[in-house]
Amino acid sequence: MSKILLPSDMDLPYDKDFYQDYGIFVKPINYPMSTRKIEALLEISKMQKYFQCNPLKWIDLMYNIEMLDCQALIIQRAWNCPNVLVTASRGIGKSTTIDVILMSKDSLFCNYWCYIASGSGDQAQQTFMTLEKLANDNIDEMQGSTGKLFKDEIVIPNASGDGFSHNPNGFTYSTYNGSTTKTLNSNIDAKRGRP
Repeated sequence: MSKILLPSDMDLPYDKDFYQDYGIFVKPINYPMSTRKIEALLEISKMQKYFQCNPLKWIDLMYNIEMLDCQALIIQRAWNCPNVLVTASRGIGKSTTIDVILMSKDSLFCNYWCYIASGSGDQAQQTFMTLEKLANDNIDEMQGSTGKLFKDEIVIPNASGDGFSHNPNGFTYSTYNGSTTKTLNSNIDAKRGRP
C-alpha cells in the first residue's frame, strides 16, 4: 500500500494551543497507556479534526476523487448544514455528490445517522446503489478513484455479504464508528419518527 501524503498545513490556527492548555483525558485502566500510544492517538485526533474542517482534501487524498467546481461548492456549503436541498441541472452528478458527502461524513464523524429520502423508493435505492458502486470501485468513469478505505470501515455482519444490506424495508449499511445510512423506500410520511 502506498504511503498517504498528508498536507503540510495540518495545524489549524484556532486550535494551536488547545492540546497544551487543556491536555488529553486518559481513562484510568489497569494497564496505563504508554506515552508513545497517547502521542499516536493525539496525532490521529489532529488528523480527524483537520479533515472534518476540510472535507474536499479528505475526498481528494483518501478517495482519490476529483470533484467538479460546482460539486465542490455543493460539498462545502452542505457540510455543516443539517438539512440540504440541492437543485441543479441534469447530468451534474447530484447523486454522486451526495454519496461522496455520505461516505466522508460516515468516515469522519462518529454516530452519524443518515436517511436517504426521495420522491420514490427507486430513487433512494438508486442513490444507495451508486454509493455501493463507489465503495466497490465499480464506476468505470471514475478512473483511479478508490473506495477501499470506506469499504474497510463497513461492518460485515455475516461472512457471505459485503456489508450492504438490500432489505425491502430499506437498504442499509453501518460502519465501525457507529455511523449508519438507510434508505426510506416507501411512503416517507408513514416512516416519520421510526428508527
